[in-house]
Amino acid sequence: MVWPILVESIIFVALAWWAIRTAVFAVSGVAACALVLLAVAFGRDWVWGVLVLLYFGGAIIGTLYGAGPKASIFNRLLGRAMIDWRTVLSRLGWGCLLVVLARSSRYNTVAISAFVGVLAVALGDTEASEIGALSRTRPKRLTSGQPVAAGTPGAVSMLGLLSAVGSGWLVGFTALACYFIIGLTNRSSWTSALYWLPVGATLGSLAGVVVDSLLGGTAQGAFYCEHCQRYSEEMIHTCGLPAKQTSGWRWLTNQGVDLVSSLVGGAVTVSVVLLASLSL
Repeated sequence: MVWPILVESIIFVALAWWAIRTAVFAVSGVAACALVLLAVAFGRDWVWGVLVLLYFGGAIIGTLYGAGPKASIFNRLLGRAMIDWRTVLSRLGWGCLLVVLARSSRYNTVAISAFVGVLAVALGDTEASEIGALSRTRPKRLTSGQPVAAGTPGAVSMLGLLSAVGSGWLVGFTALACYFIIGLTNRSSWTSALYWLPVGATLGSLAGVVVDSLLGGTAQGAFYCEHCQRYSEEMIHTCGLPAKQTSGWRWLTNQGVDLVSSLVGGAVTVSVVLLASLSL
């Protein structure tokens, strides 16, 4: 059907204008989201496009919420994030790969579950960072339980974990609702195992965020800008000056961690749905 793609395109244009106007996404980040949306809309079905839009819109809202206080936490200009193409593709790249691998079966339960898990982690990780940073209690390192400053890599707060859980459930429930609607007219597209998508996506999002934090606090390259006296996830700090490496592997960037956590979240979601299908 053509009309779902047209509706999704109109919604995407509106979100893209909002994202660029508020500087939440860089132009390259919006372009990457557009490529992913086109890939899933034409390569799979309109439900996958809805999930991409859910991530896109959710990332904008989560970033803008409490932008003032987060400006100092993340050292952002006017509280803006400027999400670029690297971040988008590291979080949604596995989803694009699934489009290619699952072309042989339009309603493949494994492919659907994996994609839902990937999007659940993408949104969950974003909201865990953006909403969790506003927690009134200091986050704690997963490795030691030591309280640290908000925005420290490898640390999580209860608010952040709850945000990840809620985001995962939202992605899973949205997918379930959409496929249930499709199943009303096309029974071949429906299986009872899809009822477990919200549970699988919730657990997948939580697992992905935990893995992201563990890798972020141990293996990911960490740097320190002596000029700004702030920690950085990049070799070049946001001020434009080089930062000194303090721990981790220089080659393991935040994007690499996102790829791993995305894969973990997709695998957990698939496992939950497949186990549910065996018990039905």
